[in-house]
Amino acid sequence: MPINFTVIFRDSLNFVRNKPKFLLNFSLLFAVEILVMNFLFGQINPDFAAGLNLKPDEFNFPSSVLGLALMSLLLNIILYAFTMLRIHQISYQKTTNWQAIFYIFSKKILALILTMLIVTFPLLMGAINLIMASLQGSASLTSLLLSIVGLFIFIRLNLTFVDCLVTADSFVNSFKRVWIIGARQNKNLIIFFLINYLFFPFISNNIAHIFVNNSLLAPIFIWLSSVIYVFSLVFTYRFYTCFMQVNSASSIENR
Repeated sequence: MPINFTVIFRDSLNFVRNKPKFLLNFSLLFAVEILVMNFLFGQINPDFAAGLNLKPDEFNFPSSVLGLALMSLLLNIILYAFTMLRIHQISYQKTTNWQAIFYIFSKKILALILTMLIVTFPLLMGAINLIMASLQGSASLTSLLLSIVGLFIFIRLNLTFVDCLVTADSFVNSFKRVWIIGARQNKNLIIFFLINYLFFPFISNNIAHIFVNNSLLAPIFIWLSSVIYVFSLVFTYRFYTCFMQVNSASSIENR
């Protein structure tokens, strides 16, 4: 059964329009996180960005940068979880309960990290292998296959993050549920991937880079790109609810 993405987009727009305080608070949190991380990366290794233009045998990846990247990843997981849980609360017309959000997050943190590794690691490894093969000037069928498999796994399982957060099930059951339901909704999942992981980031990155070299205006445009990211999380939650409802409707029809 096809999902109406126009309706999801409209509902997401109405959500953020009706909850401007939510949008402002969480977009500011993400913007501050980006600004702080960019500042720290620059302080640790100002020449790191220039290193991206080096040849593969000259490339040096400092351990300090790796440690900071892991810290940034953990912060993003925390902000993602808190934002998604707050969206879940609002969707059920619940008042803000940070104690409940923190309690759920503390129970789910390990599951979220495991989910992130399982869902994104194959895609990341495939992409890295493909990039390294391209830099070395040699085509690699293995790298291409790894990227395709990783992309397939990500598209089929990326909603596990949301399911793991908003349900009381273990991450194993979330994986099973999303995988089984996704088998009947591959087209919907592909469209969602194109919108949420390509279209929204494309707009966000272009906004953030308009005045990236202007220290006065850059924070404003980073905040605007964060607004789009928060909207994409609302869009993700709305799609997830439709994803589950379509499965429920299909189950009833098949009885």
